[in-house]
Amino acid sequence: MGAARVVAARVPMNRICDLAAEIARRIRTEWLRWGSRRIAGIDNLSDNVKSGLLTKLGHGWLPGYAPIGYLNDTATKTIVQDPQRFSLVRKMWEAMLSGGPTPPRILEIATTEWGLSAIASRSPASGREAHRGAP
Repeated sequence: MGAARVVAARVPMNRICDLAAEIARRIRTEWLRWGSRRIAGIDNLSDNVKSGLLTKLGHGWLPGYAPIGYLNDTATKTIVQDPQRFSLVRKMWEAMLSGGPTPPRILEIATTEWGLSAIASRSPASGREAHRGAP
C-alpha cells in the first residue's frame, strides 16, 4: 500500500475571500437575529410588568408593599392601618405640616423619642420609608 497523495484543489484567492466574507455575513446575521429576539423578549417583559402595575392602580390597588403606617392584609388582599405605627406616622405628618421641624428632624424625633421602627427588623425607620406615603 502506497502513501496517500494529497491533491490540492486550485481555488482562486478572490473566491476564498468571497466565501470567508459570506460565512462572516451569515454569522453576523444569525447573531443579530438571535440577539433581537432576546432583546424583544426583555422589552415585552418590561411592558407587561408596567401594564400590570398600571392595571392595579386603575382598579384602586396599591401595587407593592404597604407604606409606613399601614400593613398588607394577606387574607383580604387589602391594605389596613398598622395599629402600632399609624398614629406615629400621622403625628409625623402633622408636625411637618405645622411648619415646625424639618423632615429629617421629625424622623429623628419619631425614631428616638416616639419609638418608630421598621416592621421586619425593628430597626429605626429610614427617611425613604417615612416619605413613601401619608396616612
